[in-house]
Amino acid sequence: MFEIGTIKYGRELGYANESDKYIWHICIDCLQPRWIRFLKGRPIHIRCKKCFDKISSKLSGVALKGKFNPAWRGGVSRRNSYIYIYMPDHHRVTTQGYVRRSILVLEQKLNRHLKYKEQVHHINGIKDDDRPENLMPLMIGDHTSLHHKGKGRRK
Repeated sequence: MFEIGTIKYGRELGYANESDKYIWHICIDCLQPRWIRFLKGRPIHIRCKKCFDKISSKLSGVALKGKFNPAWRGGVSRRNSYIYIYMPDHHRVTTQGYVRRSILVLEQKLNRHLKYKEQVHHINGIKDDDRPENLMPLMIGDHTSLHHKGKGRRK
């Protein structure tokens, strides 16, 4: 057959994704070799579909959350220039279980939880600059008026 680690394009293997790269790889559970899509220098899966389905059915989907998910990247996420940390038990959590890092840093600086109507203001305007000296708590209305100062109606 092929030597483990051989890389070929999809067009060479007759696959629909002709320009994608594939690697001849062994499933870590059943040790059966197969072609797997190769992305960013590594195979996108380490198990064959049969072995993956067997594991996930035993664990009833619980193991696919958090650090057990194959797409887990250490609990740090970045969206809209903000950095989010995975903390599913925090009171300001998103539906996915993440909290903005700026909230965590400001709460630690203040030694208390932020109130329901408080928001974090980045003094220098850089959303991912979460240094304690760059953060300050503001009520929602004050925060909004600060950002919209001078942008009122035209006369």
